[in-house]
Amino acid sequence: MFNIFWALLVLFAIAALFRMDWVYYLAYVVGGIWLFSHWWVRRSLSHVEIQRELNLFAFAGETVDGKVQLNNLSWLPLPWLHIQETVPFDLLDQQNYRSVVSVPGKAQTVYPYTLRCSKRGYYPIGPLRLNTGDLFGFVDAGWQETRPVHLTVYPRVFALEKLGLPSRSPFGSQASRQRLYEDPTRLAGVRDYTPGDSLRNIHWKATAREDVLQVKKFQP
Repeated sequence: MFNIFWALLVLFAIAALFRMDWVYYLAYVVGGIWLFSHWWVRRSLSHVEIQRELNLFAFAGETVDGKVQLNNLSWLPLPWLHIQETVPFDLLDQQNYRSVVSVPGKAQTVYPYTLRCSKRGYYPIGPLRLNTGDLFGFVDAGWQETRPVHLTVYPRVFALEKLGLPSRSPFGSQASRQRLYEDPTRLAGVRDYTPGDSLRNIHWKATAREDVLQVKKFQP
């Protein structure tokens, strides 16, 4: 802004000093272009509707397709618009996440990109940044997203068949004192009653013989 101001001031000084009408004309043209460019850029950017489309849940090893959709609600086009998405290192799937596009008036422009979920985590996506300006380089303007969105990457899911579990040995191959399952048809003996044992498993004959509550013990 100050460069344009001093340039116009110098032009008016030269025109007044040397009485050169064409310099006056040049100063008016440059000043008019600057004012129009300033109005155009600010108004055009303020009428751009920005929407990010991204699946916020994925599993490790998957790729996620995202896109930034720009909807120009004004008749004034944006000659150029620089888009920059902020992506964590663990999600990178392409060389960069920035692009320069042109947005016509009353039109939509889409910037697609891909994320690779290499490992689980909770990742911020953004903030999204936009920058634009006029064709003469007089004015530039920018916009930045107020807060990022977050992508949740869950651990990789494996099919049970790929884990090599012995499906025909549900109880395992080693015996343990802690029983998960018992077969009531396979009586292995009796033992002393402990709190929590089912009353249905009390062995009354053994209890009468030992004079202490005895419960049935089954094989797994």
